[in-house]
Amino acid sequence: MSHDANTQHRRLRIILEGTVQGFGLRPTVYRIAQKLRLKGFVRNVDAGVEIEIEGSSQQIDSFFYQFKVERPATAVVTTEDIQRVTSLGSLWFEILPDIKHAPPSGFEPKNAQTRAADLHKIAG
Repeated sequence: MSHDANTQHRRLRIILEGTVQGFGLRPTVYRIAQKLRLKGFVRNVDAGVEIEIEGSSQQIDSFFYQFKVERPATAVVTTEDIQRVTSLGSLWFEILPDIKHAPPSGFEPKNAQTRAADLHKIAG
């Protein structure tokens, strides 16, 4: 029995870097994935946001299209790394807890005002 490209399942890991945390990106990804019945997860990581989606080629193509249309305008993606990974047979899509490592010594987290100023510079 052969599988055509639309029924064959695959899993992708997507790492989005840039100013991507704190702008509603994870809920947007979750809503799109739920609508398309994709499996996997989304979470914040040190580098930005990590997304793993599993589904048919058609579902995944639709995800990328809808994500470009619905992505919060305030989220600025500077780097997008996409890799095919082993399918896990996940049963649902979920927002996982953040994976954060301890900040380097002397690191001062940006407050909302500083982040807004940075965003203004980038949009500039």
